[in-house]
Parts: sequence; structure tokens; C-alpha cells
Amino acid sequence: MNSAKILLGSSVLAFGLVLSGCQSNPSAAPKPTPTPSSSAVKVVPTPIVARDPYFLDFDKLSAKLTPEHEAQLQKLIPQLKAGKAFVVRGYSNKKEVGNAKDGALARALNVEKYLIEQGVPDKKMSVRYTTEDSKHGVEIDING
Repeated sequence: MNSAKILLGSSVLAFGLVLSGCQSNPSAAPKPTPTPSSSAVKVVPTPIVARDPYFLDFDKLSAKLTPEHEAQLQKLIPQLKAGKAFVVRGYSNKKEVGNAKDGALARALNVEKYLIEQGVPDKKMSVRYTTEDSKHGVEIDING
């Protein structure tokens, strides 16, 4: 029984020495984790947002069709030719643009002109405008 106490006591003493040796051993101390410097740039992926294929965004003061607008319209042409009717609605925010009605109509008429040049029958189209929304663009509403 005494030998068991001695064995237990020596085991506890040995364990204590091992632990105290780790504290004084610099190589056994945990290494600090590096912190990013303030000049490091963190890259956050941008979520992919689905773009409405029936809405063409315009700059606030522009009514000119861009090559991107034309490419977007080209994708819609088969659908527009096959449909019965559609509305080309120009948007311009009257709170941001002095003559919003003219801007909205100019956008819609430019889209209408382009579609006619591409062979879409003008009798299927009606042109409208809206100046109440905060949008700047043209929306195509098929069978609208």
C-alpha cells in the first residue's frame, strides 16, 4: 500500500515538473497568430445579381442606345416578332431630371426605332412613358 502511495506521489511530482518545464520552455509556448496589417485588402466576392432582360438601364441624362442595349434587344427580337403586342415604356425620374417626360419618350422612341430597323413590326408596339419612378431606362412589356 505504501508503494502505491509512493508511486502515485512520484507520478504527480513528475507530472508537475513536466508542466512547469513547458512554461519555461520558449519553444513549447504557443506562437501568436499573425494579425492582418491595416494595409491588407480584404476581397469579398460580389454576389451575382440577375439582370432583368426586359429592362435597359440608361444614364440619367442619356437617351442614346449603347452597344450593350443593342445586344440586349437582339436577344429579345425573336420573342417580340412572335408576340402579339408589346409596350416600350421609357422611364425618367422627374425629381432628378428637368424635362423627364421628353427624356423618357426619347429613350422609348430610340428603342422603337431600333426594333423597327431590325424587322419588328411597328403595329405590335405602343410607346409609353413614366416619370414617377426612380428608374432611368426603358422597359419592354410583352403582351402588355
